[in-house]
This record gives sequence, structure tokens and C-alpha cells, in this order.
Amino acid sequence: MLIATFHDALGAYGVGGSILLAAGLGVWGLARLARTTDIVVKVLCILGALVLGAGGAVAGGVIVLLGLAINGCPPDAYECPF
Repeated sequence: MLIATFHDALGAYGVGGSILLAAGLGVWGLARLARTTDIVVKVLCILGALVLGAGGAVAGGVIVLLGLAINGCPPDAYECPF
């Protein structure tokens, strides 16, 4: 029964992990771009990294938490998210 519910949650784990990975790579790319000497580019990169990092962490984290909720449900429960 645990294997069946874990299998149902794999999709949510994959989507959440992909969003977290994309946000992390985006923040990393913006951090590398912010090494220039132009102050406007630095400020825009910092703001972009904050928005991208926070948004990606919240969206990916919520989807991973949804996967944990799916993983904890028995297959015949009607209160489960999916």
C-alpha cells in the first residue's frame, strides 16, 4: 500500500523538483550576470534573483508538499488531494 501511494506521488515530486531546479539555475545564472561593473545590471539581477528564487521556492515547495500529502494517503481514502 505504501508503494502504491508513493507511485501516485512521483508525478508531484517530479514537477516540484523540476520547478526548484529551474529556479535554482535561474538564480545561479543571474548571480553570474551580476558580476558586471554596471550598477543598473546588478540591481536588476538582484531583483530578478529575489523574484525568481522566492517564486520558484514557493511554487516548487507547495507542489512537493502536495506530493507528501498524496504519499501519506491510503489508496481508498476520499479526503486525499488526488
